[in-house]
Amino acid sequence: MALKVLVVEDSPLAAESLESFFKEVCGFEVFMASGGDKALELLKAERPPVVLLNLYLGPQDMSGMRILKEAKANDPAVIVFVMTGFDDARFKEKALALGAREYWVKPLDLAEIQGILLKVAEEIARKGR
Repeated sequence: MALKVLVVEDSPLAAESLESFFKEVCGFEVFMASGGDKALELLKAERPPVVLLNLYLGPQDMSGMRILKEAKANDPAVIVFVMTGFDDARFKEKALALGAREYWVKPLDLAEIQGILLKVAEEIARKGR
C-alpha cells in the first residue's frame, strides 16, 4: 500500500512539482492543499500519516504553525515535516517544539527528501498504520 502524504503548499508551481515528484517518482498517494482550511479538512478525512507543511501560506490564510498544532492535537502520531523559506532559528525551535519531525529550508533537495520519506514509510509499515 502506498504511503499517504498530505502536501500543504500555497505556491502553485511548487505544489505541482512536489505532487508530481511524490506520485510519479516515489509512488506515494498524495493529497494537496493550498490553504489551511483544506489542509485540516484533508487531515481529518484522509488521515495521512505524513504531512509536508509550508509554514507561510499567504497573508490571508492561517499559519503553518497553527496547522501543525492542530494536526498534532488531532493525531499525535502524524509525522509533520515543515518546509519553509525562513531559515530562522526561532521558527525552527517553535516548529520542533510543536511536534514537527524536521524543519527543511527551501530550496528542497527532493532526492534527500525521498530517502527520508521512504524510511518513514518503512517505520509506518512496521507500526501497522
